[in-house]
Amino acid sequence: MKTKLIALFLCLLCLSASAEWVRGDPDCAMWMKPESNARELENKAWLIGFLSGANMAFSLDADRKPFNYFGDITTGQIYLWMDNYCRANPLSSAVYGVGELMLERNNK
Repeated sequence: MKTKLIALFLCLLCLSASAEWVRGDPDCAMWMKPESNARELENKAWLIGFLSGANMAFSLDADRKPFNYFGDITTGQIYLWMDNYCRANPLSSAVYGVGELMLERNNK
């Protein structure tokens, strides 16, 4: 069930790539080489905020029990994961990286 919800989430992202509800998401080039320290902090704050919202949106499993995608990894590990994602997908966006991370975490 969770996998289907995440897949739906990713499909909606693809359909509405220019939608205004995803505000501030950095592309991978901006993630890897932010123009300033302030922009780097903004990117990291956006990532943690978006992950928190996505976690809440998809946090109930089929039995309505809470599921925490990110409870056993640190913030530093999340940043490192996004670094690796953007290095491997330089033309992508952090929002797609979030979807990939959630799919990966769902399969553990």
